[in-house]
This record gives sequence, structure tokens and C-alpha cells, in this order.
Amino acid sequence: MAGKQDIFEGLPTNAADYIRLVVRKVKYSRKVRRDVQAELINHFQEALRDCTDDKERETIALAVISQFGDAKLLGKLIRRGKKRCRPLWKKAIIRSFQTAGLIILAVVLVTVSMNFGSPTISVDYLSELNKIARPMVAEEDNAWIHLSKVIELYVDLPSKTYETPDEQQSTSRTSPSQRGVLLDDEPLTLKTVAHNYWKSKSDRSSLTPEQWASIESWLADNEPTWEHFVAASNKKHYWLEYSLTEEDGWLIDMSLPELNKIRHTSLVGIWKSVIALNNGQTDQAIEHCLTIAKASALMQKAKGTLIEQLVGMAIANRAARQMLNIIIEGDLTGEQLARVQKQRLELYGQSYPLVDVETEKLYFMDTVQRCYTKGGPGGGHLIPRQLEALLSNIESGDDWQRTLIPAACLLFAGRDETESTGILFYTRTAEIVKLSPYQQRKQGLRDWPGEFTVGISQVRHPLPAIMIPSLTLAGDFAYLSKANHEALMTVLALKRYRLDEGEYPETLQELVDADYMTALPDDPYAEGPLKYERRGDDFILYSFGEDFEDSGGHYDRRKRWGGKTTQHMPGVDHIFWPPQE
Repeated sequence: MAGKQDIFEGLPTNAADYIRLVVRKVKYSRKVRRDVQAELINHFQEALRDCTDDKERETIALAVISQFGDAKLLGKLIRRGKKRCRPLWKKAIIRSFQTAGLIILAVVLVTVSMNFGSPTISVDYLSELNKIARPMVAEEDNAWIHLSKVIELYVDLPSKTYETPDEQQSTSRTSPSQRGVLLDDEPLTLKTVAHNYWKSKSDRSSLTPEQWASIESWLADNEPTWEHFVAASNKKHYWLEYSLTEEDGWLIDMSLPELNKIRHTSLVGIWKSVIALNNGQTDQAIEHCLTIAKASALMQKAKGTLIEQLVGMAIANRAARQMLNIIIEGDLTGEQLARVQKQRLELYGQSYPLVDVETEKLYFMDTVQRCYTKGGPGGGHLIPRQLEALLSNIESGDDWQRTLIPAACLLFAGRDETESTGILFYTRTAEIVKLSPYQQRKQGLRDWPGEFTVGISQVRHPLPAIMIPSLTLAGDFAYLSKANHEALMTVLALKRYRLDEGEYPETLQELVDADYMTALPDDPYAEGPLKYERRGDDFILYSFGEDFEDSGGHYDRRKRWGGKTTQHMPGVDHIFWPPQE
């Protein structure tokens, strides 16, 4: 303090107070304030140089103060002047820091506001789903009345394992029908035995008495289940009344009934058909098989969820396979062949049901409305906490990725852009799944879904990247199911033709010309019908397979019809007739 008092020594009190006030109001760096202070002291000292009377000195100082004006205003003017005199480089640095600060502040404010947004649930997509799925028919026409009882009553095969003789075990484990199901060090379960016995068309002696007794007991336990399955197959329509619990809320949380039990019950019917055939009851074997086909067609033609359609197709494939087994072993008459062909034609007509993905779009749109606000720039912004909830719900993303969501929310696309991206995908996919694999390949669309997903930024479009599924696999499965049906219809027609004409035709077109069938069977992997050739006293009917090339009907037991890429084997066709193990 003593040092500071010495600076103003010799100055009147009013001058010293004025200088202090001005320096304080400059509000600049310490160096600038010292310089301003020194200049003001020098100015007052110059004005008071020849004056010795204290009273006169105060009067002169007061006059100088009045010339300078208000201390606050003077300090402000000095500060402005000093700023204008800064070097250009210093001004640029300061402005850069100021701009960065403002940007950071704006980002923080916007991020905070976005994190506190709330979704607006304006559309009841559950009701929309039920409207699509429910046909305008009476409730008593719904097969679900009985299929729900099927799920309730179904009794699974006992979870039982068997020690088989070495030679039987060796045969079982190398059987092509068990490929991919049973490893050398795995126990032989009753479920595996039952499934592979049917697919490999073994005789009764291939099963032990204990295994046969277990299967017959299982069929007896499921007699009430089968009765409801038969009743369901005689209905005209199938649909589910979808619902959500209060805890669920999101459409993606909707749980479906245990539809696999319906598929398992179809195996009950298959076994009833197998046993009837073994007992020489061919008509009964056919009837069981047609019952399965009728039930599957109801699920295939429904407008509900994709999973229901796929379950229907899986059951349909099983029915088609068993019908081929009956044709091989049953020595069917022309009347029986014609009856099966007529009834299957009535099930599907000329248009086999392909997958309908309309309801899949509803899951996406419901998720958008639950993750975004409504209104404002871009139609609304993504709410970070809702995206975190979605990722947790579907168990997607690591914890560290979820922690970055609040900070990255400014990078996310708005609601309008997100919705349009999703709609584009589902609209285009709905068109693609109506094309056969060959047509997709020809138009360069085979890899379109994957290219679309890769083409969008997962940072900017997190919801489409998370929610968009690979629906083209379902489309392929539908075409494989269609090929199974058309191949069976062709075999039925060929068998009828031979009974009437004494030999098989040279071409499939002869069957159409003679009204044994209404159209040629399409090959999903070729431009044209399934490949047919007479071979001796029999014939071969096959598809080119996933390599889109004719390999002359070459078969490999390791190849699965419609298998995944890892199971793709070039130079292998899929044989419909004669049925392969």
C-alpha cells in the first residue's frame, strides 16, 4: 500500500481518487491499467506544476477532471481505444477463442435441451398391425381358435437319449439326413431319431422297440392336440389378435405365442401319415398330409407378422416332403394322384403366397416415434435416453458406445430424414422379395439390402442401421417353398401321365398341353422351369441351385436346399425327384 501511496504523492485527493476510479473502470490487463494510470498522473502533474497553494491546486485538479468527464465513461473509452490498437494477429486469436467459446456454449445448450426432449406417441401402430392382420370375416372362421389350443396342449417328445449298437449308431451318425444335427460325440435323442427316421425313409426295423414305444406314446399324448390341429385346418382364415403389456409399450417388445409348437404338431401329423402308410392305409396317410398342408396355407396367406408366414412355409415344406414319400412308397392310383393335385391346387390356386413385409415397416415406424421428438427442425430430434433404452432392450452396442450417445446427438439425422430412409428401404425391399433369386441376380439386386445398410452412415442414421433386417433371406425361403410345391404338383402330374400313357413325357410342356397341369414349375435359380429329364424308366426333376448353373442333376448329401453362404457348394443341384436323403 505504501508503494501505491507514493505514486499519487503531491496530487490533490480529488485527482488521486479520480485516477483510481478511471483505472478501475478500464477493466483491461494490468499492464494497460498501469500505463493509463501513469499517463493520467503525468497529465495532472503537468497541469499543477506552477501551483503551490493547496486550495488552488484542488481547484485546478477539479477543472482537469471536468475536462476529462465522467470517470466510468472515460474508462470505457480508454478500453475501446486500447482494443482498436491491438495487433491484427492478437485480434485474430482473441476472436477465435471467443467464437470457439460461443460454439461450445451453443453445443452444450442444444445438447442439454435435446437430452430433455420427450417423444410424442401420435400413432397406435399396434392397432394398425391388427387392422392389417384381421380380415373382415366372422370370428368363428379364425383357425387361431384351435391353434391356440394346439399350443396349450402340445406335449413334446421326451428328452431321452439312447445307447445304440455300434453298427446302428455308425449308420445313424453318417446318415445324410442327420448332417448338421448330430456330432460323433453327441447322444442320440428321441427327437433326432424321430425326425431323421422320417426324412431318410427308413423301415421300421431301424428303430428299437423302445424307441417305437416312446413315439407311439408321444402320439397318444398329442391326440387332443392333433384334433385341434385338424379343426384349425378346416377353417377359412387365420389371424392373431396382437397385444402389448403395460410394461412393453414398444411394438418391438411384442411377444408372439409359441408358434414352434404348431410346427412341432405338424410332425405329429407326419408320423400319423408314416404309420398309416406302413399299415397300408394310403388314403389315411394322404389325408394327414393334406391336413398339414391346409393348416400351413392358412398361415402363409395371412397378413400378419413375418415370423408367422415363415412358420407356415416351414410346415408347408414338411407336408410337401411327406407327400413325395407317400408317392414313392404308396403306389398311388390315378384317382388318388388327381385328388391330391386338385386339393393342393385349391389351397394355393395359380399364385403361391410369397412373403409380405408390410407389417415389418410398422415396427420401424413405431420405434421412430418413440425415439424422436415431433416438430421443430428436421421434424424432430433423436432423444439420446430413448436410443440408449432401445440399445439396452435389443442388447445392441457396448456400454462405452452408449455413453457417447448424449454427446453425439447433434450428429443424428432428424425425424423426417430417418423416416424417409426407413420407408425407402421397406418399399424397395417389398418389391425385391417378390422377385426370384434369379431375377434379383439378373437385375443386380442380390446384394442390395447389404449395400443399402453399408451406404448409410451408422452415426447419422442409428435407427435404420439398428432396425433394418435382412428380409431378402425370407424372400428366398418363400421361393424355395414355392418350388417345393410346384415340384410336387409336377411329380403328381407326371405320375398321372405315366398311368394313362404308359411312359413319362419327353418334356414338361406335354403335361400342360394335355391338361395334367396348368403351368410349368418355375426354377427360382434359373430363367425358366425346373429341369426335367427322362432317365430309363424313371425321371429326374431338379433346380439349378444357388450357383445358378445347371450341373446335370449332380447331388451332394452335404448340400442343404437354400443353405446359407457358408454351405454354398458350386456344381451341385437340388433334386426334387427322385427324393434324396
